[in-house]
Order: sequence, then structure tokens, then C-alpha cells
Amino acid sequence: MSESSKTSAVSTPRNVRKGTRSCFECRYRKIRCIFRSTNPSTCVSCFSHGIRCASQRESEAALPSHAKMNISERVAQLEKELAAIREQSATNPLDSGLPTSAAKQANELPRSIITLRTSSLEVPIPNNSSPAGNLPILSLFDNAILASDPRSNASDAISREFYTGSLRPMPMGADSATHLRTSRLKRSGVCEALTDKLPSHTAMYEVLEAGSRWWDIVRRMHPYMCSEDTKLSIQSYVCWAFNQDNPAIIGCALSWIVLSLQCLPSDFDNSHLGLPMTVNDLSQHYLSNVNRLIVSDDELAVSLEGIECILLQAHFYGNIGRPRKAWAATRRGLSYATLLGLHRSSSQVPSTMSAHAKRRENAWWHLIDADAQLSLLLGLPNFILPASWDSRLHEYHEANGYYERKLPVLMNIISQRNQASSTSLASLLSATSQIDLDMEELAIHLPPLLSAHDLSTRNDLDFAALYEIVVKHGRHYSTKVYLHLPFMLQTPSDSQFDFNRTQCLKACCEMIELYTTMRRLADGIIHFCQMVDFQAFMATVILILALLGYGPKSTRQDTNEVVKYSNLICETVGVFRRVSAEPDKALAAQCLQVLEKLHSIVQGQFPRTDNSAKCKIFIPYFGMIHITPGSCYGALETRWAQRPGQCSAAPTEEIFAPREAGVQAQNTRVEIDIFNAPFLGTFAQSTDSTSYCTEPDKNPFNDTLAMDLDQDWTWMLNHDF
Repeated sequence: MSESSKTSAVSTPRNVRKGTRSCFECRYRKIRCIFRSTNPSTCVSCFSHGIRCASQRESEAALPSHAKMNISERVAQLEKELAAIREQSATNPLDSGLPTSAAKQANELPRSIITLRTSSLEVPIPNNSSPAGNLPILSLFDNAILASDPRSNASDAISREFYTGSLRPMPMGADSATHLRTSRLKRSGVCEALTDKLPSHTAMYEVLEAGSRWWDIVRRMHPYMCSEDTKLSIQSYVCWAFNQDNPAIIGCALSWIVLSLQCLPSDFDNSHLGLPMTVNDLSQHYLSNVNRLIVSDDELAVSLEGIECILLQAHFYGNIGRPRKAWAATRRGLSYATLLGLHRSSSQVPSTMSAHAKRRENAWWHLIDADAQLSLLLGLPNFILPASWDSRLHEYHEANGYYERKLPVLMNIISQRNQASSTSLASLLSATSQIDLDMEELAIHLPPLLSAHDLSTRNDLDFAALYEIVVKHGRHYSTKVYLHLPFMLQTPSDSQFDFNRTQCLKACCEMIELYTTMRRLADGIIHFCQMVDFQAFMATVILILALLGYGPKSTRQDTNEVVKYSNLICETVGVFRRVSAEPDKALAAQCLQVLEKLHSIVQGQFPRTDNSAKCKIFIPYFGMIHITPGSCYGALETRWAQRPGQCSAAPTEEIFAPREAGVQAQNTRVEIDIFNAPFLGTFAQSTDSTSYCTEPDKNPFNDTLAMDLDQDWTWMLNHDF
């Protein structure tokens, strides 16, 4: 036989018996080859083994490579492919249009993240038709099932989980196939809807650069938030997130973009960014999509990433002054965390826990902390922490994180005290004293505050650490204010609550000083949380009430203390006056209006309605304050009438003049009849306090939780209902 005939004999496939339909694999296995009408291109045997179904005429006589390779050969091939990926990533880490600094940050990512190209930001939905291309280990097995199109193959028995994106086999059956196809289509649709109206690479990088401070602060106060990589930057995280097909991860990335949009300076010109909408409209678009598609869907949100997405939403609501929405989101997150099993305490010692276990536990404590703060502010019942966590706290006593876990526990005890019914006043005072002692012991674990000189010469690299210290001290004194506030607001003539009044006023002074420090640190760097503005406003109102007769009665009020209160009030008024001039600062403007109204009352200028001097002030989450002139008002009114020109338009330094406040400390000239606060109901019953409003139905806002802080509530000043 000639050479040409040999070549043709080798290249020509052997004859196949006429009439056969068996594929090459079924013939090799000597089994019956069965095709189904729903999937005529793949037989049942090849489909179940996850291999390509090839006819005998198309296939080679040799066995497929994956059937001949043993495990050692497959591992060697896997190592070879991973080495090629590393070499490619080292030479060309990113091919996107991001600036060089962003590419440098992405180089610091784990190797599994580097392979994801940031060019997919424009089309962030991964190609589900070829997942083996994204997972190197799966490419070794040439799995035809992974390359199948879910839209054209309803019998695909492999599903990608919503929670982790991992692949898992599912049992054969029409019901499971239908559910699988629906789940895939749902996940794909959610990802497409979430990534609608994304900005360009350059615009996104610039926006994220503005929000990088918030990223550093949140991840410093709550480690492993959104990632177990402690050195990950916000730009690298968002680039990685948009390459995932997990809707919850994409929702977290969008939430970080929204928080970054908040941090843009008020005078920032964003015309060159080419955003698809205005900054406010774009933030609301992302926020509503995340809330509608992820947070409200338990199938997607009952995951670690979904809970972190809820926490980021609560941060956003707190920043814009919506504590009610933040509380509702936090409670939803606690429910999902319980379903996920995060409420079960780990048996591992904190120092030996893995990064993922720490991330789960930190997410749980993050929820507990947020719920404790918001419940105390709103006067609502707190979430009951499982008893198994009490013993867990002692394990953190010598480790980092003890203060962050103990303070929410004390907040919850205060909330339970406020919500207690049929409790004697002596029991309430005893419980308050014990909590106060626990607060003093816990203060030992607070990091020391820096001096004013150290704060002025700070390095920008230490901003997150400095801000964390100030925030911790501010939360500590805010908790002490809520601990003693119900007793301070009891009958002013009763001296048995003088200790509580003294402690509450001291904590208010510390809060205001820390507030001005926080404002100075955050000026022009981050979007300041408006809930902190409101807490500083509340502390200022309490100091004013002390000047109006709610100070300690057992001892004569020191003139130095009066001067200190007046100076702090002046300082807070100045801050609110400056902040209210900025755009979208309605809360600061309303707080300033209330403080100016109280300023006029301290100066003896009561509004006159129906030939009587009286004033009515509504404060959310605090109550309706009715103020009427006391016995000394007539004489003081005459004195102030002889001194025209000193009103709310007076310079800040003249507000709350100490000499006039000193007169007020000795002679009460106003009577505050009611504090319709939710957390005072039990104390009013215990002390037989009388309510000013005998017919609550006449007041449409008898419930102080009827609105959020960003709504208009100052119109209730001096209005009859």
C-alpha cells in the first residue's frame, strides 16, 4: 500500500453501522443511548456525566482526555493553568480605563480577584453561559452542563446558589428544572436591574475616592465589613463586586456608591462626571432598587452579604436623619441574621477564629449595636440578646472588641428599664445606680482622647483612628444622658433626683464638646451623620432646661457652671447656624429655629396668644414642651423691655447671658408641664406626675414617633391643635 493510501486510511473515520443513533460515549460504556424530546442534542447518559454528547462519526477513536487522566495529572494541569494566570496578571493586571492608582490598588487584591477584569464595569453581569471560563478548576473537566444556556435548556440540573454563587447538583425532575430555570432568570434580572445607570469608570473612581474615608471609618469600627481582606480599598471592592453574579454583593457595592455620593462637597461641580442623573436622584435610584430587589426579598437577603447590605442602608438612613427607617431596616436584618444562624455563639476563642467566622460574628454585633442605639433614641423595646452571649463577653475582656460589645448590652438594659411596668421608683433608682457603676467600669476600656493640639496637627492618614476615638467617647456620654434623663425631667422641686440631674448635665457638656470636635474633624472630609446633630441638639436643649429650672435643687447652682452651660450653648448655636447655611441641611435649620425660640424665652420674650404669654415646642422623640411664665416672669419681662435690641438676632456671644441665667437659677420663672416622651411613661406613673394634655386625641402628634427628623416639625411651634 502506498504512503498516500495509508494517510487516507488513518484520516478516514471507520464506518458506522447503518441506523444506529448511539453516541460515542454510550457505545464506549455499552449502554443504551436515550434522547429526550426536551433536549434532543444531548443524551441522558452524557447529560448526567456532564460531558459533550458526540456522535460516533464525529468522535475520535481514542478515549476522552478527562477519562484517561488520573488525579495527579489533573492537579498538575491545574497548577499549570494557575501559574499562567499569575504570569498574565503580573504583566497586565488591569485593562480597564481606570487611572493608574486604581490599577495599583487592584494589584494588591488576592489572585482570585485579579483575574476579574474591571472592564466589566460597563457590562457588570458575568456571562452565565460559560461559567467554566471564570472558574479555572471547572475547565479541566470540560463540563458541557456548565456551558449550557438556561434560557434554551429547561432540563439543566445544575443551579448557582443565590447566596454564595457556588455550583451544586440538583436531582433530576421537571419540578426542579422549572425552579432552577426560574431562579437563574430571576438572579439575572435582578443583577441587570441593579446595574442600570452605572456611571463611567472615571466618574465612579472619582466618586469612590470621595467616599474612601467612610469606607475606612466603617471598616475600622466594624472589621471585616463586606470583605475579609483588611487592606482592601473601596475602589478595588466595587470593581470586584460588579464582576460577581451575587445580587447581594452588587447591592453592597451600590450602597457604597450612595454613601460616597453623600461625601461629595456641596460646591463640587459634577458636570464633568457625566452622571446619568443628578446626585440626589441617582442616590435615590440606587437605594430604591437595592431596597426593592434585595432587602425586601428574603431569598436574596438571608445571606451574610445581604445582611451587610441592610447595615449599609441603615448607615445611609442615619446619615440623612431617618432613624425610624434605620430602625426598621436593622430589625429586618436581625430577623434575617437569626434565620441565618448568626445568633448562635461560637465555641471558638476569639483569638483562634477564622476571618470568615469573625466576619459573621462582627456582622451580628453590628446589628445589635445599631438596634440598641436606635431603640434608645426612639424609646422602643430593644432586641433581646440571647443568653449564650453573656458568657461570650468575658472572652473579649482581654481582647479587642470588649467595649464595642459591652456598651450595646448596657444600652439594652437601659431600654428594658424604661419599658418596665409596675416597677417602684426605688427599684428604678437602684437599677440606674448599678448601670451607672457599670458605665464607669466600662469607661476604663475607652481609648484616651487626644488634646486639641494633637487634633490640630493630625496626619490625614490617622483620620479614621482619630474619628473612631471621638465617636466612642460620644456614644459613651450619650448613653449616660439617656440613663439619667428620665429622672432629671421629674418634678423640678424634688431634690431626690439631684444626683441624676448632675450626672445628666455633666454628660451633656461632654457630648457638646465632643460634637464640636467631631464637626471640626469631619468638615469637608465626610458627610456628617445628622443623627449626631440631633443628639447634640438634644444635649443643648437639656442644658437650657437646666437654666430654666431643671437643675439640681439640693445645692445652689454654681455661677461657673452657669457660665459653662452658656458658653457651650453659644458654641452649639454657632455650629448649627453655620451648618444650616449649607444645602440639604433641613435638620440643622430646624434645630437652630428651636434653639432661637428657647433663647428668646430665656431672655423673657414669650409669644403672646389670647392675651397670655405661653410657648409650646415640639421635639421629635422627646415630646411636646408647654412653657408658661412663672412668678418672676413679670419683673424680668419689664427689665428685658428696657433693654431693646437683645433678641435672637443678637451676636452669638450674647446669647444666654450668664448674669441673667444666674437670676433664673435662683428664681424659677417658667413651668414645664409635660414631656410626652415614650420613655417617660413608666416614670410618670411611678412619680404620680400629671399630664398637661388631658385629652390626647386633640393632639394629632401625640405620638412623638410620628415623623422622621428630616421632615418639617418646627411648624408646631406655638400652634394650637
